[in-house]
Amino acid sequence: MTAGRVDEICDLARAVIEAAAAVPANEIAGTAVEVACEDDPDVRTDEMPPGQMKVFVTWVEYEDGGPASRGEDITDFQLVFIVVEVCGEAGKVPNAWRRLRTKWVDACIVRALGDARESLGGAYAMRLDAVTFDLEEMAERKAFWSGVAITFRDIE
Repeated sequence: MTAGRVDEICDLARAVIEAAAAVPANEIAGTAVEVACEDDPDVRTDEMPPGQMKVFVTWVEYEDGGPASRGEDITDFQLVFIVVEVCGEAGKVPNAWRRLRTKWVDACIVRALGDARESLGGAYAMRLDAVTFDLEEMAERKAFWSGVAITFRDIE
């Protein structure tokens, strides 16, 4: 596998997330979703308008997994998804507001990519490595900040 192939899979993952976000059951009223493949996203919550969710897709590493068969090789790689949105409501961030975004991450990233083998050009989610939530960002900056790391396997 080459870095070009990993970049291709990042682009395919972006498309899967965009498609999942467009499903009416996954839409969050008043929130527009923007998904971008970024190597080193510079997220400045103080410059983000409320109602704009940004999802950044990047790859962290890939490694040779050995031969799959005589003509095919296995490559395992990790993609990271960072989801950020600023809450525009006065006062403390409502628990219901945060819960909607957590549900969105589960539906549009974790489950959508876990079932996306055909959409990822044959690569598939091998394991969910981590889902994080930054409570400090929410308390101090009124921003939902979540990270998801997934290891994928590609056989070429």
